[in-house]
Amino acid sequence: MAAISNIDRGLFIAFLFASGWIFAIMGALNYINETYSLLFAGLFWSTTVIILIWNRVKNYEMNRLSMQSDWNEFEDDSETEYTSLPNPSEFELDIPL
Repeated sequence: MAAISNIDRGLFIAFLFASGWIFAIMGALNYINETYSLLFAGLFWSTTVIILIWNRVKNYEMNRLSMQSDWNEFEDDSETEYTSLPNPSEFELDIPL
């Protein structure tokens, strides 16, 4: 599936979605058994949804990883040192905590 381009993937998703409707209509008109019609329509529609979600996740990861790699380039420029806060008991203040 990685070799399929975005245009071909869109056509494949549209084909799966339309095939689900074709099986649903064929089952409603009693051309095929309603049980098989429901199974095939559900299989095609769920496959379509899974592929769409998978594409969205891949696009999100590509955008997120590119932003993260850009941030890593700037991270090396400025190194800041963090020091812990002083202990208040060292100053011998009469403030109850």
